[in-house]
Amino acid sequence: MVRSLRFVCAGALVAAGCSDPAVLTLKVSNDNARADGKSAISIEARVFKDEGQTPLDRGSVKFVSDLNGSSFSEIADVTKPPDIEKAAKEVDVEMGIATVRLFSANKGPATVRATFSDPVAKTSQVKTVSVVFGPGTVVNVESFDYVGAVPTQLPLGGSSRVTFRAKDSQEQPVGGVRVVFSITAGQAQLAPLTADTAADGLVSTTLTAKNVPGKVRVQVSHDNGSGSVVTRESDDIMVRSVNAKNLTLVCPHYSIGGLEALGLYMDCTVYGSDYGHAFVSGSQVFFMTEAGGVPGSMGFTQGDDGGEAVFRYRTQCKLPMDVEPLGAAAGDPGTENCRFWNECRPQGADWEYRTCNPRDGLATLVAITTGSEAFDDTNGNGQWDDNERFTDLPEPYVDANDNRTRDADEDFFDANQNGKWDRANGDYDENGAIWTSVKIIWTGAPDNTTIEPEQVFPTPHVPHCTPMAYQVTVRDVNGNAPTAVGSSDMLQATCDDGCEIDNVTPYEHSTTTELNGVVTVTIADPHTCPSASCEAPSCLPEPYTVNFTLKHTIAPHANPGIDTSITHVFPASYDRKGVYE
Repeated sequence: MVRSLRFVCAGALVAAGCSDPAVLTLKVSNDNARADGKSAISIEARVFKDEGQTPLDRGSVKFVSDLNGSSFSEIADVTKPPDIEKAAKEVDVEMGIATVRLFSANKGPATVRATFSDPVAKTSQVKTVSVVFGPGTVVNVESFDYVGAVPTQLPLGGSSRVTFRAKDSQEQPVGGVRVVFSITAGQAQLAPLTADTAADGLVSTTLTAKNVPGKVRVQVSHDNGSGSVVTRESDDIMVRSVNAKNLTLVCPHYSIGGLEALGLYMDCTVYGSDYGHAFVSGSQVFFMTEAGGVPGSMGFTQGDDGGEAVFRYRTQCKLPMDVEPLGAAAGDPGTENCRFWNECRPQGADWEYRTCNPRDGLATLVAITTGSEAFDDTNGNGQWDDNERFTDLPEPYVDANDNRTRDADEDFFDANQNGKWDRANGDYDENGAIWTSVKIIWTGAPDNTTIEPEQVFPTPHVPHCTPMAYQVTVRDVNGNAPTAVGSSDMLQATCDDGCEIDNVTPYEHSTTTELNGVVTVTIADPHTCPSASCEAPSCLPEPYTVNFTLKHTIAPHANPGIDTSITHVFPASYDRKGVYE
């Protein structure tokens, strides 16, 4: 029975919105003020639930002061104190807050009783706070100090806390006076627009920048009531955006074994700063990719070289676009009917035959943010002027077929949300979508390895004491060099008794989109040269064999790692007779 009653009660509380009851707390701007009828003490009632995390947006708070001569409105005539009835005020709770200002023409302590009434939960809470009104004549604000803004440089949409101090004619702080904030330059929002100075004269507001870069200034003002308005303006607060000239996308390497395995990754970085290379934080970076996976967006954070956004690029479906070869005239004839393993076929992974070429492995990666277009600052004033050249950007797009223009089937970033891709508009844009891109080459396992020359050239004999060089080229199915993992990936060469390996140039798989992957192996005569004589039969031409072995690890971060190796055996005739017999 008890459990049942508790359950019903709990259900009722939930229905009433009081399963987690709100808590009333009081906060004062300062605990003392002059009894001059104009100096105020701000009292803020906060009504929150969920341990102070969720504001309540209902009910009201009634404030009552027990000091005769006090009032919740400014007292114009201090010679005629208000009656006690004026020292009560009821305020609706909005977003968890209800605020009043208490004035007094009489000296003495005041106990303010705040009663919160919840019309839904049918409950009430009471809290009290004590303040003091002391002696003193009417003190006017004669000036303001600009204390500062934190921070002084903001990204688009960023916030800064702007603080001033009110002072009297003796340079002493003035507390309890109402001030008004306004924007005098630039575009931003302020909250609050009005506030009371604390006992130390300090008063603050929060500036939130809009999506327009430039200088912003905040003004504080106070009306002394005699037609005298005291004002003070802040210093420049800079709202900065990334300049396209300083937007850079960098990856630790530009080759990844995505055609060997999905789920591989590398961490890339977008760097951004304004035209003067000053750090810009908070701005969002958006990503698009032809192949693989990237995060949707993230914010710039402060790095050693300005704003940076570090993100993970991962191999996953979809694969880079299968594009047509450029043709023999462009040095890209392609390889017809090459056997390609497609991990991302809708009907399941399988072999397929296609015309392969190196550009089949290229994937475009795009980074986008809000900022200003790049320009040539010929007069050095740090801003674009009408006669200065600039780089006019179209809306960002993914150049999947690598032809440096957008085609109808290529993805784009609809910056102005008009449902279509827009070309460069011919105007300098101080605030728009700016972007940069890189090409990542997706590589497969070694598929086509060649050795040059295929025979000793120009004759089948190598003269005595003359070295012979071979070039070994390793390619994947598209004709690109496979991606390296580390020092374990190498090409080794051995030969029999008829020769020795004199030199092997270091072999490193491609870490760029250039088609490298060439290694030179030099075969030398094992005898000391020059030789005084060489008699038959030891100096007759003899064949020799060179073995080339390639070890290739599948790719970085593959789990489990897979090793593959390819061995090539190449026989050639090596003539020891030579010129030194």
